[in-house]
Amino acid sequence: KGSPACLSRPPCTSHDYYEIDSACDEKNQTRAVYKWVAPRVCREMKGSVSLPPSGEVKTCPPCNPGMHYTTGLGCVFCPRDEHSDGVSPCKPCPPSTAPNYGYQYQWWTAMPPTMAAICMSADDVGCSTSEGWQVGGDHIHSGRGHADDAYLVLSLKV
Repeated sequence: KGSPACLSRPPCTSHDYYEIDSACDEKNQTRAVYKWVAPRVCREMKGSVSLPPSGEVKTCPPCNPGMHYTTGLGCVFCPRDEHSDGVSPCKPCPPSTAPNYGYQYQWWTAMPPTMAAICMSADDVGCSTSEGWQVGGDHIHSGRGHADDAYLVLSLKV
């Protein structure tokens, strides 16, 4: 709405799209999905990058520390007084030790159930997605394509 000027539309590059991995399925696999940054400003033309095909099947990363893999459920937290490095099954702490309770996320395959994300903007076009934040494998990022007035909120209930 109300644009004061026109901007050039350069050829698309690898910076104009991003990858999102689907949630891990019962076989502990995920699929890569590629999406253009919205709003899409770049143009597909000779010499530009095309959007990679989605659907590549990949093995899910290991669980985060303090969790273990359970068939059909995916990564779940270890029971009280047990620990895991995320690869091994949960096991009791050795004598004279105690678990170090807390959250340690090394793999971002899905937004944790105790975490919430939202994007707010003065008008309806400032946020490229309503969540704002996106999981990205080994990190979480603020998404792409948000306007300068976008306000991103990421909260963790502890």
